[in-house]
Amino acid sequence: MFIHCTKKAEKVLRESGLFNDHSNESPFVKEVAIRDEMLHWHLNNLKVNGADLLLLTHDVSGVAAAFHMKDSVTVKNQLDAFLPPAIKQLFLLAKCSNLFIKEYTDQSEGFVFTSSSGIKQLSKNTVAAKHVNRKLMNLEPNKIFQSKLTDSYNSVPKKSLDYQSPNDVLLKQSKIWLNAGHG
Repeated sequence: MFIHCTKKAEKVLRESGLFNDHSNESPFVKEVAIRDEMLHWHLNNLKVNGADLLLLTHDVSGVAAAFHMKDSVTVKNQLDAFLPPAIKQLFLLAKCSNLFIKEYTDQSEGFVFTSSSGIKQLSKNTVAAKHVNRKLMNLEPNKIFQSKLTDSYNSVPKKSLDYQSPNDVLLKQSKIWLNAGHG
């Protein structure tokens, strides 16, 4: 999977020590050839009461997940642990088939972090960020995966998605992806 990071998200990941790199080279890939758009996500960072709220948005469907990161240690120690199950949870909430979930995770060999690119996809992340800012009363401070914020965003139809919810778009795109021979 490709995680395209905004500058704010890159900063959080670098400061967490996640990449443990002492070289002058960036751990972020500069450009990625779009092999399969379904494998691309955007990661943004919002500051909420001094803590980081990472927002992961799927490029094709606009489905999003919010993660409350209390400190950089949480980011470093739990990034690999929380991303795969959260993505699976998003697929389950959208009622994607078990076959899609299996094939998707089988084809997603880890994460490649890149610098953010693509105005259209980044705008989906911005729409999600605005929603999260309006719904901060749903923040669950003791949880990393913010299920209430995530559910409140993904189940509501969006003008930018032709008045479909991100969950509906993801379900439709998962079927197209499987029928195109990915599964």
